[in-house]
Amino acid sequence: MSNNNNNTGCGFLIILMGAILIFLLTLWSDRNLGYLATLIKGHPIDVPIWISFIFTIVSNLLVSGSVIFFNFVMEIIRFILSI
Repeated sequence: MSNNNNNTGCGFLIILMGAILIFLLTLWSDRNLGYLATLIKGHPIDVPIWISFIFTIVSNLLVSGSVIFFNFVMEIIRFILSI
């Protein structure tokens, strides 16, 4: 007799960790997209969270790791411009 409860729990945890990672990347992208829009427009712009979510999903589907690269570059730009 086999017990599949452990395998089901691992699958659920993997899906949960992926959802949490996407959520955190979306929040980070939202901050940096808002900053980029503010730099372009010249006044504070609040980018809706759903745009950041779509950006996070689509850009990761197109090029793996592109969201993390974008966010790192934007943080470096933010740091340099704040000096």
